[in-house]
Amino acid sequence: CLTCALWSYAVASIPATVLPRVSPLPLTLMGSAIGLLLVFRVNNLYSRVTEARTLWGRAVYLCRQAAQTTATSLLFDFSMTKAKASNAHLAAEKVGLYLAAFAWELNSRLTGMGDGFAKTRDLKPGEKDDVLSVLLPPEEAIWIAQSRSRPLRILGSIRRVLNGQLKDGNLHQVVFRKLDEDIKELDLVVGGCERLF
Repeated sequence: CLTCALWSYAVASIPATVLPRVSPLPLTLMGSAIGLLLVFRVNNLYSRVTEARTLWGRAVYLCRQAAQTTATSLLFDFSMTKAKASNAHLAAEKVGLYLAAFAWELNSRLTGMGDGFAKTRDLKPGEKDDVLSVLLPPEEAIWIAQSRSRPLRILGSIRRVLNGQLKDGNLHQVVFRKLDEDIKELDLVVGGCERLF
């Protein structure tokens, strides 16, 4: 810092007669071009940030909708028999755990939780599965952690659980279609986020 200050003082104290006479036109033209370039770059950055915030907000909304719809349909349907209700309650719990794992894994995918420069590298298969191992059974956590795209594999697991509940008669077809649409939208959100980052 002191060196920069001394250098600036030395350059500023040179008499004007010693300095060459130059036209300010090239500097003005270059300054305008650089300014326009920066404006375009900043606008591009703002649009990417806005789209990322929109996608993340959409993911939060869709996860909330899927959790609420699943809970309402599988936990609070009192017309089911005891055996069916027990199966439906386990499925609702599983979907809730999958949705929690989905949010964590999407965050990890987007922020790069690997050990690269500034922790920006994507996770390798089998790496950092601590959240998965807390939320899911060990063999399933390992299976999901080994995939290239953990969020998409988790969405596939949610679809399998919901499809099983549809086949068992615990989930009405209209509710299943609504949940499947939410899962499709979450899939699109993952794709949009991967495109941005």
